[in-house]
Amino acid sequence: ADVTTRILFDLDSGDMQPEHWVDLAGAVHAALTVEAFDGVVIVHGTDTMAYGASALALMLGPLPRPVVFTGAQRPLTEVRTDARQNLVDAIFAATLPVPEVSIAFASRVLRGARAMKRDAWSLASFDSPNCAPLVELGIDVEVAGHVRPAAPLAPFDPRLEPRVLAVRVFPGLDPELVRGALRAGVKGLVLEAYGTGNLPKLSGSL
Repeated sequence: ADVTTRILFDLDSGDMQPEHWVDLAGAVHAALTVEAFDGVVIVHGTDTMAYGASALALMLGPLPRPVVFTGAQRPLTEVRTDARQNLVDAIFAATLPVPEVSIAFASRVLRGARAMKRDAWSLASFDSPNCAPLVELGIDVEVAGHVRPAAPLAPFDPRLEPRVLAVRVFPGLDPELVRGALRAGVKGLVLEAYGTGNLPKLSGSL
């Protein structure tokens, strides 16, 4: 690959905020239109990589070419680092017919809006529950059949609502705490309910 690099931010991924995602999405949109790259690779810290990949997948919509996030569990300067292989895999994935926002990590390419970091100590720290990998990078390269087809890039829409609160429902959750959040100006509320979506109906009802 012929790689052109650009540094947008120099900060820990734990400090990434929605306004950074807007800037990042705008830069990616420009790279796919004005400069017409074959693909885009985003090197990102692992703590909030799944959040960033989800945000860009939803902000950019259908894509004509790949946008691939990657990072590492161990620093590039260490002997036992996963950074080199993840970066090679991400750049390779950006040349494949996988026009989606994805995460390349531990020899797999996962759909960005379906990925999560589920293990802080493993080199294979990302997974995609209920959605098989888009690409498996082993001896052979296996591109899955559920990869979305390429589509024209839509005009960039920078709107993103940050005043959204996610609340995990648990036994004993005081509904007044949720009402207090709504009074504080929450624009959207996501309730992480039990099982398939059950909520308490009697004591502590929401």
